[in-house]
Amino acid sequence: MSPWYHFPVPATDTSPAAEAIQLAIHRSMSGEQKLLLAYEMSMFGRELNRVRLRDEHPDWTEAQIKLELLRLAFLPDPLPKGFEGAFDANSAPESTPQSKRKL
Repeated sequence: MSPWYHFPVPATDTSPAAEAIQLAIHRSMSGEQKLLLAYEMSMFGRELNRVRLRDEHPDWTEAQIKLELLRLAFLPDPLPKGFEGAFDANSAPESTPQSKRKL
């Protein structure tokens, strides 16, 4: 398991031919292009999480969604000091471990 993943991700969903093409494309990219691609993928993942949270918790405020997105970003560790006060103290979602800590 890769140290960057919290869950094992199988690499068997890509054919060897497709993997070779993807590797060639990545090797031809500049460092700036690779960073931009990583940034775009990260932002896409965050938006997917935002949509999922909004769907699962339609009663949550935008501040509650943001706080939960931050908590998810730092899993399995708790939020670093200073983030607790980033939003209104009453905005922590009650169903998350984060809300059990004093803000």
